[in-house]
Amino acid sequence: MGQVNSFSSSKRNLNCNVQQQFQDLKEMPPEIAISILSNLNATDLCLASCVWKDLGDDDMLWKGLCYSKWSYTSIYDKLKEPSFCRQIFKEKPIYKSLYLLLDETTLLFAFKPHEGIRLLLMNNVLEDTSEDIAKFINGTSLNSRSVQLLLVEREDILEKLIEMQNFFSLTICDSMRVIFKKVKPPEQRGYFLQLLIDLIAKKYLECNPQYGFNKEQLSVICYSILLLSVDLYSPHVKTKMSKREFIRNNRQVLQNINVELMSDIYDDVYLNGHIVDDCHSLQNAKHRQFPFYRPYGAIFELKPLPMKLTCSC
Repeated sequence: MGQVNSFSSSKRNLNCNVQQQFQDLKEMPPEIAISILSNLNATDLCLASCVWKDLGDDDMLWKGLCYSKWSYTSIYDKLKEPSFCRQIFKEKPIYKSLYLLLDETTLLFAFKPHEGIRLLLMNNVLEDTSEDIAKFINGTSLNSRSVQLLLVEREDILEKLIEMQNFFSLTICDSMRVIFKKVKPPEQRGYFLQLLIDLIAKKYLECNPQYGFNKEQLSVICYSILLLSVDLYSPHVKTKMSKREFIRNNRQVLQNINVELMSDIYDDVYLNGHIVDDCHSLQNAKHRQFPFYRPYGAIFELKPLPMKLTCSC
């Protein structure tokens, strides 16, 4: 019995020591308290504001979180005007309210991209221009599939988005990775995929005029790179394209092709991975049963050899 009382007593003493060692943030200088809270993410900061409301709602903390997640919105400049802040947010914490609004619209955008953009426009977060929306997409980590669904109907935004890129000194493979990380290419050949590739080729040549191809030739190479990426990394394609086949296939389409350049392109895709993130995750379950299915088709029009099934039973 004495051992139990001794254990309980030591536990109470330990708790007292812990409480004495912890200093309430309210008792600290504001600069130090803000510096400590700046290490928290948005969820933890919301919880902290339940205990230290004034510190947890501090505009500087939430402003940093807004800019780190959404690097561009046109409302940032408007928030410098006190009258605008009072009109939009009234007595609420300005940047905390803005963060919650942006977080809600980002979530909505992932499921309904048009509704997400409409909500941003209604709340004066963005201007209703293709350039402003393109800047928002360019500076935000959005669902690439949802971005595709939006841009299929808004080519003007797609053109502005590509214009904003700087491909100087990048390889053509890395340039495609930059775009496809923002805009997931469609899984089927069609007008939007061709437009996307043509715009990438045009912008790449503007940034790298010494590359040695015209826009039409580079568009074919970009398409070939996309096909190669799917071919090498899709688990549904069992017979992988070799470097020799890749160069030979492109020679059939392009005359006087630089073999060394095409070899480097193959090595880039082979060593550095997908051009498109998760490009092997096909949404159409019907195609998954066919191991030789290539979602972008065969641009070289190579016909498969006929296969005969025999039964020895």
